[in-house]
Parts: sequence; structure tokens; C-alpha cells
Amino acid sequence: VYVKAGFYIGRAIANISMLLDIPIFILGGGVMKIGTLLLDPIQEELNRTLANRRKVLIIPSTLGDKNGALGALSLIRESVKKTKEKRKYYE
Repeated sequence: VYVKAGFYIGRAIANISMLLDIPIFILGGGVMKIGTLLLDPIQEELNRTLANRRKVLIIPSTLGDKNGALGALSLIRESVKKTKEKRKYYE
């Protein structure tokens, strides 16, 4: 299961990296607790797909399960900030 998931995640990261020229990806969340069981297949597929055309670094997040909550809070904060700016504009 992890090998298959790593294959698809690795392929997706390779495609995104080539399309948007992103050299570093930070992966997080609860599933990353399994570590090398998932990271190794991801890296193998990256190497196979990119065929040494570019170097892509995969870094496990240090935030653990808090990634989603922090991301959501960040989006809420930005939304509130934009709403306040719009209100000032229309006042």
C-alpha cells in the first residue's frame, strides 16, 4: 500500500516540480509518521520520473498533525484581513 501511494505521490510531485519549477516539497500530516515506508517510494519515483534532470528535495514537516489546522488558520486570517481592507475602501 505504501509503495503504491509513494509511486503516485512521487509522480505527482515530479510533475508539479517540472511544471512550476519547485525544488523543495514539505510533506506533513499524520501519514508522514510512517517515515521511510512512504518517503523512500516517493523518492524512488521522483528519481525515476525526473531521470536526474533536476534535483527535488522532499522534507518531512516538523509540525506533525498541526499542518492542516495551521494552514486553515492562516487562510482565515488572510480572509479577515482582506475583508477589513474592503470595508475600509467602501467606508
